[in-house]
Amino acid sequence: MKTATANTKQSVLFNNHVGDCYLALALDKRNPTRSVNSEYPLCMRFTVNGERYYYNLGESFTEQEIAVIAVATGNGERKNGIETNYEKQTRLRNVFQHYVDFVIQLNANALGQVCCQTKAG
Repeated sequence: MKTATANTKQSVLFNNHVGDCYLALALDKRNPTRSVNSEYPLCMRFTVNGERYYYNLGESFTEQEIAVIAVATGNGERKNGIETNYEKQTRLRNVFQHYVDFVIQLNANALGQVCCQTKAG
C-alpha cells in the first residue's frame, strides 16, 4: 500500500490521452499563489501537438496535499464537516472525467465532420 509522506511531492493527480490530446488534472506551477505554503492553482492541462493549454479550476493545493489526495482511501470519518482527502479525490476524479468525456465528444464530432467532408468532396 502506498503512503504519502510530508516529503512526497506530486503535481499531477490524474491524466488521460484522447486522440492527439493529453489531459492532466495538475497544479499550474507557472504562477504560484502568493502564500507562504507554496500553493499552486489546480487546473486542467491540455497538451495538443506539444502546445500546453491551462484551464484554472479555482482551487489551490500544495504538492504535498496532491500527493496525499492521490493515495487516499475510503477509510476515515469526516470531522466537523470538513471534506476528507478521499472525498476530495472522488470529487476531483469526477471533474476530471467530465473534461475527458467532453474532449472525447469533441474528438468524435471533429472526426465525424472530417469524414463527412472527405466523402462529400
